[in-house]
Amino acid sequence: DRAVNQLRYLADEGPAVGVHLMMVADREESAGFGPLLDPLWRSLLRLTPVADDHLADPWVGHAWTYEPPLVPPGSQVLEQVLAQVAAARRSWGR
Repeated sequence: DRAVNQLRYLADEGPAVGVHLMMVADREESAGFGPLLDPLWRSLLRLTPVADDHLADPWVGHAWTYEPPLVPPGSQVLEQVLAQVAAARRSWGR
C-alpha cells in the first residue's frame, strides 16, 4: 500500500519539481494488487507497444496515434540503453 501511494505521489507531484516517472508495466499483471492501482493507472499517459495503436491520454481525453522514432543508422544509443537496462535487472536479481 505504501509503495503504491509513493508512486502515486511521484506521478502527481514529481513533474512540478523536475522529477519524472517512467513505468513499464502490464495492467493485467498488476490486477493481483486489487483496486489499489486503479487511480494510478488512470492518471498515467500510456504508450502502446504497438505502433498502429493509440495513446491513452487521461488529461485531454484524446486518442493519439503513436509512431515511435527510428534509431538513426549507425547509432549505438539503443544498444547502450538495452545494456544499461540488462545491467540494472541483473543487479536486482531479475
